[in-house]
Amino acid sequence: MAKNIITSFHTLPVELMYRILDHLTPFDIIVSIQDVCIRFNAIIHTYHPYLTFNTLELSFYRTPRVGKSRIYGSIHHNKTITTLNILNRDIDDEEIRHLVEALQTNHTITILYLHYTGIGTDGARHLADMLKRNHIIIKLNLSYNNIGNEGIRYLADALKINHTITALNLERNHITDEGARHLADALKTNHTLTSLNLNFNQITDEGACCLAETLDVNHTITDLNWQFTSTQNIGHIRLLIALQINQGATTLSLRSRHINNETLYQLANLLMNNEITTILDLQWNEIGSEGARHLANLLTINRTITALDLGYNKISDEGVCHLADVLKTNHTITTLNLRQNNIGDEGVRHLVDTLKTNRVRQNLCLYIRFIRFTLIIDYYLIGS
Repeated sequence: MAKNIITSFHTLPVELMYRILDHLTPFDIIVSIQDVCIRFNAIIHTYHPYLTFNTLELSFYRTPRVGKSRIYGSIHHNKTITTLNILNRDIDDEEIRHLVEALQTNHTITILYLHYTGIGTDGARHLADMLKRNHIIIKLNLSYNNIGNEGIRYLADALKINHTITALNLERNHITDEGARHLADALKTNHTLTSLNLNFNQITDEGACCLAETLDVNHTITDLNWQFTSTQNIGHIRLLIALQINQGATTLSLRSRHINNETLYQLANLLMNNEITTILDLQWNEIGSEGARHLANLLTINRTITALDLGYNKISDEGVCHLADVLKTNHTITTLNLRQNNIGDEGVRHLVDTLKTNRVRQNLCLYIRFIRFTLIIDYYLIGS
């Protein structure tokens, strides 16, 4: 009588184990096979599909807690995953604690997404403690959570110590001016972070000014995204200028920023001694003749700006006269766009007279469009 042969996974040939693994997903291998025994680990670490599996995406809406714990445990010593993306609205602070414990010993995950996870203050505190010791993660996405100002304070403290993270996404986290101050304080000493996303938080001009002051001394941030819910005013403009300097860009675009005459007065003061901006784009704002006067005052001192775009504003003949007068002595401006303003014949005459005396008139291109008796006239006046 033939003997029954009891076969164990421990004695199966490697080739047969590969065939079994072919029927499993990399996720199944990580959760079910990895760390079961030394032999299994040796086999899966020579199995090509497992070795090329570097992104783990998890959505835990209905996953039992024991399943989550097993997944977190599998991250501890995994050597293939470089990107971990967790999307889950009901992950709690305790689970975040288990996750960060796993990340303390993981040495391959460089990109961590934790958006839509409901992370609050306590979760942010656990993450901050991990970031103080983790020197592997370079990109952290915490968008669409409930971190708030207190949570930001923990993360800001971690940024003072962590010198690995280069990109941080904090979009929609109920951050106000207080949180902006915490971040601004951290960025005075952190010179590793290059990208910061603060879109759609409750940061006003006060918080924007704090961040702008920090960028005056921090020249590492080159990518700063913000769409604040408050009215964009001088603080936001200061941020744009500081970011432009950090980027080494020569164009300052302030299109459609609701800039009025009062804001333009502050902007002009900021640009008086600016030696970076050569192109100033102010199209589609609310600039009137008083604002044009502020710009004229700016151009009496600033000798860096070569192109000024004031299209689609509310500048009348009075404002054009201010600009025309300054162009008699300013020989740096070579391009001026006044398209779609309230300019009449008198304003055009002043500009034409200026072109006759401006020493760089051969390079001065003036674009005007105005309507008279339903007739659209395009002026392209080039000094000859």
